[in-house]
Amino acid sequence: MPYSNRDFSKDKLPSKKKILVVLFLFVVAFVLAFYFQLERERKLENTKEAIAIVVSVGKTTTGGASVKYTIGKRKISTTISAGDFKFLHSGDSILIKYSLEDPELIEVVDKYYMKKYKH
Repeated sequence: MPYSNRDFSKDKLPSKKKILVVLFLFVVAFVLAFYFQLERERKLENTKEAIAIVVSVGKTTTGGASVKYTIGKRKISTTISAGDFKFLHSGDSILIKYSLEDPELIEVVDKYYMKKYKH
């Protein structure tokens, strides 16, 4: 009888302590992700619009792009981690909103900005 309960070893089951630790870590990760998302949204409440120049476009499945823009005399370069920007080329412009509290935190308003207002 290879499938009887007597052959089953209790050593192969994870202990309750290990299960609780893993669940606790998942809960902590979820709470931290929620906190950082709320913090990002709070910072993006007070924003200004600017025109950003595309430096490079991500060729991966998640997309993304590197952009640069100027606030006063300060030049900022940052990366947009996700989004389909494959139709853009280096030197194209997009319209963004940047946080006044953290200028490197941006949100794309119009990625077709240059195509609409091309001269």
